[in-house]
Amino acid sequence: MNMPTKSALLWTGLLILVTGCGSSGPASTIKNFVSLIEKGNVTEAAKLINAPPGMEAKLSMGLSVATQELSKDGGLDFVEIVKEDEQGATAHVTYIVHTKSEKSGGTKGDKTNASLIMSDGAWKLNILGS
Repeated sequence: MNMPTKSALLWTGLLILVTGCGSSGPASTIKNFVSLIEKGNVTEAAKLINAPPGMEAKLSMGLSVATQELSKDGGLDFVEIVKEDEQGATAHVTYIVHTKSEKSGGTKGDKTNASLIMSDGAWKLNILGS
């Protein structure tokens, strides 16, 4: 049985805490979210989260940690969308965050699953449940 890598656990944990918003669909939301994380744009990334009130400090801390971890891995190379399943105002996306360190023999990203919901006209990662 394979143990999840630190990278997989980090992204899974972040997606439990955070939500991303995209320009046109759930997959774009994921790519936009990861891009904001890489750039360290915690404020904009936090706006893309469908979270309960009062979570701002925890979200900000989690996003900052994700920015640091992504930087340690050489930065973002690309986000691979493995599967996207959109049904009305909900969606599920499976994706892999590929870092630049992979090119030089670093650990390959693991598949991560995200649940998204249409909220206020934008796709957001859903941490409030189904």
